[in-house]
Amino acid sequence: MPAASPYLGEIYLSPYPHFAPAGFLPANGQLLQIQQHQALFALLGTTYGGNGRTTFALPNISPSVYGTQYLIATQGRFPSQDVGSPSADTLLGEIGLFAYNSIPKGFAPTDGRNLPLIQNTALFSLLETKHGGDGRIQFALPKLTSPIPSTQYAIALQGIYPGRDSAPMTSNRLLGEIALLPYDFTPNGFAVANGQLLSINEHGSLFALIGTMYGGDGQTTFALPKLTSSIPNTHYAIALQGIFPRFGVNITPREPVQPPIVNRVPDHSNSGIAILIVIVMLSFWHKVAEFLSIYTNPSK
Repeated sequence: MPAASPYLGEIYLSPYPHFAPAGFLPANGQLLQIQQHQALFALLGTTYGGNGRTTFALPNISPSVYGTQYLIATQGRFPSQDVGSPSADTLLGEIGLFAYNSIPKGFAPTDGRNLPLIQNTALFSLLETKHGGDGRIQFALPKLTSPIPSTQYAIALQGIYPGRDSAPMTSNRLLGEIALLPYDFTPNGFAVANGQLLSINEHGSLFALIGTMYGGDGQTTFALPKLTSSIPNTHYAIALQGIFPRFGVNITPREPVQPPIVNRVPDHSNSGIAILIVIVMLSFWHKVAEFLSIYTNPSK
């Protein structure tokens, strides 16, 4: 789900190696003050620790890939089972991880249940019968059990239909946000997180966030994290467009920020043109010098 407008207590896998964006904290088991985070405490209680009077704890989740980290939303919408819908940038079928038992409206538990096809034709076109169902009257959702105690996966029953070839959409996601997807393709605006190299020239803002933590020469290329999902028929994808994450505790994730300017390697074709211009200019001034020499010294 878009991390720029998350549900409170929603958990994200992040590629940012050294920081948590505004509105998030690392899910590393730390204690928080109840007085400062009353809404989040109402959701988590002392499930993960704390004395329940002045403190409570966040879940402690260790990622499997070095450099990545799990984040938990400390700001966002309070989840409701009765009203509301997924964020405007949520992809249909996108899988979220929640640190509490209640599933927000617009999502369903990934417990392998069957859904009626006639009421969920768009989602069926994405999942088909990969997870079960007869494909005529019903189809099944994936059955995912979170390896993290007291957390659960849920799948978006509403959202943007992911396009393979459509133009990239304007995104309120955080740049570099990682999504767990149950499709056999990667939607436009994302790249599969399989460790591939990207051009710094083309993705300078994302490079400014993750650098060469996952590979690349740091001059012309950098690498995405290599994330392998242990869940059948799912894969991780990373957002190549979105809001550049802000830092600090008293600002919201949606506040705009200007990405840093990354020094880019000049394009070879532009370099060739520049060299040609320099040669022409040198030749011109050489001719001028010859003319002036003859004009001022007629005897030559």
